[in-house]
Amino acid sequence: MDIRLFFILGILQSLFLCVVIGISGKRLAQSQWILILWLVTLIMNFYFYWVSFSDNVFGFDFLVICWGIEILQGPLIYLYTRSVLNGRTNIRLVDLMHLIPYGTVMAVVFSVHYLTANTLTISNGYIIFKTGAPLVLKVLINIIKLITLTYIGISIYKVYSRTQGLSQYHSNPERINLTWLRLFLMGIAVGDLILYMAVPDMLGFYMLSDFQIAALSTATGVAFSYFASFVNYRHQFELNALVVGVSVGNEQNAQEPFDEVVTEVKYRNSGLSEARALELSYSLMQYMSDAKPYLNKNLTLRDVARDLNVTSNTVSQVINECMKKNFFEFINEYRVQEFKQNIKRGQHDNYTILAVAQECGFASKSTFYSTFKKITGQTPADFVKSHQATFRGTKLVDVSS
Repeated sequence: MDIRLFFILGILQSLFLCVVIGISGKRLAQSQWILILWLVTLIMNFYFYWVSFSDNVFGFDFLVICWGIEILQGPLIYLYTRSVLNGRTNIRLVDLMHLIPYGTVMAVVFSVHYLTANTLTISNGYIIFKTGAPLVLKVLINIIKLITLTYIGISIYKVYSRTQGLSQYHSNPERINLTWLRLFLMGIAVGDLILYMAVPDMLGFYMLSDFQIAALSTATGVAFSYFASFVNYRHQFELNALVVGVSVGNEQNAQEPFDEVVTEVKYRNSGLSEARALELSYSLMQYMSDAKPYLNKNLTLRDVARDLNVTSNTVSQVINECMKKNFFEFINEYRVQEFKQNIKRGQHDNYTILAVAQECGFASKSTFYSTFKKITGQTPADFVKSHQATFRGTKLVDVSS
């Protein structure tokens, strides 16, 4: 079997996914643009291997650029993760520093090839120097491989941190499932680790043949690109809800990334005085009573902050320090009280308990039942039974029955 078929397959599949993502909507999210850019680096990498296994190597300088483009995959995965978690996060000037390793490798390779007698050729998936690769390049390549794994590790940590902090800014965190993103990153990390160990640049000996390396690298590249493309459709809610500014019927405001919303326990540098915190706590309770924002299942910390015309950090500090709760607990206490009042008023004849709970802002049965039991000390069904006589004999059907 011709080894070049693997690379042709990789090129065609990646091109197909670029087109599919590109026509998926009138306006692509930033994470989708980064995903397309990542797919382009895969295409260029596959192209290098395809040509290098051909008898006639053409486009030498462009091939060298394609060979080194793999260095950018780690930074792109990191930027993709950051964009998914933060929504529309503008590319900052400091992000251009991610290009430094790639630029350094290209500078070393071209300077050695054109400024010294140590010319190089391209054959069977490798760049071969006439008198051996310079030590600085060998060291740099191996360092970059470690940096790539570090990028992915940082991305996994960001996902873990976001999962742990969901209750600080989202009123229904159970609706946001980040398992897909964590598995995607861990899969890439394992795939890259296997390839780095298999290619002799890392350990100095061959663990796999060229054919096996080609098959493995192409299969993993195509598989992960398909997975990443799939989750952009399958998990649209997560991709949207993770933007802290999302609210039903409101325009998204993504100027304040999540990294600035995460609150520290002691808020050492907030500058919020005790008197101002007390004033905001009264305003917050009045707002909750009058506007009833908790009825919105997708309510976020930023929604509340925007309506109160303060920062998300300020609202979080008031809730944490004045109310001694996190955002999730604060909002769901109001939802429980709303549920109890609706039951007592008997306004939901022939509704199930879960239907009433959903009208009060709860998004799932499990969260409603566990929250209600924690706050009241009894199950919703027990509460309803204890008030049967107060709402004119109306019976609500428990979904568990």
